[in-house]
Parts: sequence; C-alpha cells; structure tokens
Amino acid sequence: MNASEIQRELAQHVQATQEYLPGYEVNSLALPYGGFPRENQELLLEGSYEGVAYRNEAVLLVGSNPGFPPFHQKFNSSRIPRIRASELETDGVGLYDWLEYFRQNPHKRYISDGDPHYVTAPETLREFLRNEGLKDKEARFYLN
Repeated sequence: MNASEIQRELAQHVQATQEYLPGYEVNSLALPYGGFPRENQELLLEGSYEGVAYRNEAVLLVGSNPGFPPFHQKFNSSRIPRIRASELETDGVGLYDWLEYFRQNPHKRYISDGDPHYVTAPETLREFLRNEGLKDKEARFYLN
C-alpha cells in the first residue's frame, strides 16, 4: 500500500470502531498476517485521512515469540511480537511451547511485583533498562 492507502485503511478502522463504541480511543493495531509495510512504516503509529486522525501506541506483529517489556532497551512499540494462542501449525512457537519454555527457564520470565509505581528486576538486568520506558515509575533491582 502507498501512504494514502495506509492512512485511509487505519482511519476507516477508527471510524468503524467508533460507530460501535462511540468515543472509544483506538490506540493499538494488530497487523493482519503480519503485513508490515516496507515503506511508510511510521504511518502505522500516526496519521490521518480525510480529517480522521489516528495514533497507535503499539503495533503487534504476527505471533511467534514473547516480546520485551516497555522498559527494556530492545522494546519497540511499532514492532511488538506476540505469542500465538493457536496450537495449529505453530512450528514450536505456540502458547503451550512458550509456557513449557518458561516453566523450564523461570529466570527468563518477567513477573510484576504488583506495585504499579515500580519496575522491579534482577540486578543482572540493570544494563538493559530503557529509562524512557519507565515513564513515571521508579526502577528497583534485587540480587538474585
């Protein structure tokens, strides 16, 4: 799609959603079949068409692997991978495959401590912190 077609599709999506849910703010996009454009990628995050503006805080790719949390330096809000919930032809990267992986590798899991004011992580991961991802949260680290 060219720039105008991308913006038209995304603006029409916002319009259609708001017909069913008036006032609802659409702020994320799951790309159908992972169809990530080669050009004009920035238009997935923000644009407008015929007076209808849109802004996506997150763009989800086709599922295959877990993504990084928003405060990790490798986090990219315009290319968030997702785990496929289907077990049909997942080639070892479906939901149950990843659940088993994390069962066997608990040190690879991110688990919230439940306090929304903090991001808590092992000291060994401090170097991966993306400070702008913290927003209004405070980082705290523990020895593991």
